[in-house]
This record gives sequence, structure tokens and C-alpha cells, in this order.
Amino acid sequence: MMLLGFLLSLCSEADAFVARGFLDNFGPYGVIAFLILGPMMDLKNLILAFGFFKKKFVFKLLLIIIIVVFSICYLLALL
Repeated sequence: MMLLGFLLSLCSEADAFVARGFLDNFGPYGVIAFLILGPMMDLKNLILAFGFFKKKFVFKLLLIIIIVVFSICYLLALL
């Protein structure tokens, strides 16, 4: 779901409606990952970041965002 949130590049207003459709198939933690990662870093934001920042910084930023979102959803699933 994180990859889907990254690739779809939906606006934050439409994310909730799309995520509701995925809730039955992917469960609440996958949907939470979709809702958190999509607005933080999506395809259009990545392209824009590459235009303004160094590639090394953008890759580090993307990696940190993915790790934090995954960790949050994983910890929520454990609770």
C-alpha cells in the first residue's frame, strides 16, 4: 500500500475515499500507510525534490520517510 500511495499521487482530499475502498482488502494498517506516505512523498513531490535538491539528499529523505511510516504502521499492528 505504501508503493501504491507513492505512485498514485492523489490529492489529500481524494486519498480518504480511495483508501476506504482498499480497507476490506488490505486492512487498517495498510490503509494507514497509504494515507501517511502519499501526502508526505509521492511521485510528483519526488520529481520536484530532484529539481531543487541534491540526489543524495532526496534519496536519504525518501528512505527516512519510508522507514518511519513503515515503523509506525508496524508498531500499531503489534499493539
